[in-house]
Amino acid sequence: MTIYEKLYALPSLREAAVLTVIDGAAAGAHALAENGRIAFKEPGFPEEAASAAIPSRPGIIRLPSGASVFADPARSRAKLVICGGGHVAGKLLSISRFLGFETFVLEDRDVFASSAKKAGADHVLLGSYAENLAALPADQDTFFVVMTRGHAHDMECLRAILPKKPLYTGMMCSRRRAEGSVRELEEAGLGGDLLTCLHAPVGLPIGAETPEEIAVSVIAEIISIMKERGGAGVDEKLKAAILGGSRRVLAQVVFKDGSAPRGAGTKMVVFPDGSIAGTTGGGAPEAAAIKKAVSMLEDGTKTELMKFDLTGLQNGSPDETYCGGTLAVFLEQLPE
Repeated sequence: MTIYEKLYALPSLREAAVLTVIDGAAAGAHALAENGRIAFKEPGFPEEAASAAIPSRPGIIRLPSGASVFADPARSRAKLVICGGGHVAGKLLSISRFLGFETFVLEDRDVFASSAKKAGADHVLLGSYAENLAALPADQDTFFVVMTRGHAHDMECLRAILPKKPLYTGMMCSRRRAEGSVRELEEAGLGGDLLTCLHAPVGLPIGAETPEEIAVSVIAEIISIMKERGGAGVDEKLKAAILGGSRRVLAQVVFKDGSAPRGAGTKMVVFPDGSIAGTTGGGAPEAAAIKKAVSMLEDGTKTELMKFDLTGLQNGSPDETYCGGTLAVFLEQLPE
């Protein structure tokens, strides 16, 4: 099995990371880490990297020998649990599906549950909010939004969600009702650290009024939390391309300093005809990476580390067309 087949075969991607040597004689050698320890390593992967501390975010580990290893902590596909199936919930469902979330809609009314199914929710749970939430597992890749038809149902949901200690829980409400809800939760023994994940009123303060605007503010807030946490979950189409058996090159951003299109850990798969799955951010660096990947497939080159200076200062003067940072992209042929 390839390193990515081993990764995606894990029952949970949480606490897993892929380590890739990106320069030197061992470039392209991998290891799979679980819970901070090396669980599997390919031939050539340096022994000195086995004891290195694995960062919680994508980043480069510099070894005493001078070699560099890119550590890429894995993320499960992000999941969004929407409690309620009303107008705003419907718009939030549409946007979150577009962004690749695995979606859950909880409702206790048949007509709204049916609407969620027709709208393409991955999972629709009809019945008691408390019972359905109790049956749902939660991890740091699961986000909850509470927007039921009334305060009593909202509180029922929060009492079931907060003990799970999720990364994010949002509640659609007024600021006044949010204050009262917090007092009620504290009186029920759900205060302190359990409330740190609660965002009420839900969404970024952009003056949203329509269902569409509120949905945008909510998903924007969730994205901001995801970025603070260290990135989004796995893209299913990109995952399929990585695991696919055709000739292909994986290009991933391994370093970013300053302003650049995408951060470390961003991936793109390039095929012989120059078509791609995923993106490293577009523009000249992506075009150069695609061109190099196609040539690698033609001449048999196994790995390549490309560095891009986007400061525009190469000739001693700034160029406003540049982002302003530096970027490194590692390319490797994946086994068929």
